[in-house]
Amino acid sequence: MRVYYNNMRLKKEGGIKMYKALDVAKYAISRCYKNGNPISNLQLQKILYYIQGHILGNLNKPLFMEHIKAWRLGPVVEEVYYNYNMYVAEPIELEYTLNFAFKNEELIIINEQIDEKSQLGVWKLVNGTHNEDPWKEAWESHNEEKIISNESMKKYFASIPF
Repeated sequence: MRVYYNNMRLKKEGGIKMYKALDVAKYAISRCYKNGNPISNLQLQKILYYIQGHILGNLNKPLFMEHIKAWRLGPVVEEVYYNYNMYVAEPIELEYTLNFAFKNEELIIINEQIDEKSQLGVWKLVNGTHNEDPWKEAWESHNEEKIISNESMKKYFASIPF
């Protein structure tokens, strides 16, 4: 199904332009669908985590403004999760026409993460995030919100290649 989406939603925060996580999710969903490998909402959540982490670790800035939270099954962007939770564990078979473009340096990381992580099974993604410091630190914290901080993601992902 093709969905037209023409709202370019960028927010300037501290001089840095950031996208909405939902826009990044729509790009990932479309790319996977076009590549013949539609992803579930659970996979999408992990892909968003890896995209944000590698952007933070390599470009030293967040790609999107929404918080990522440590849920039982791994990292989640709540707004995106609730937007697609009607799919439960089924593939999201949508193709969006987006009216914006990522910067080339962002797109290299984004596409690499989408292409690599979309090939992994759901439980491999869940288990992978559970073994990484940003999720573990947030999950084990006394913070009720269980927010995975951008600082912990930047530190962790700067130490590993994308």
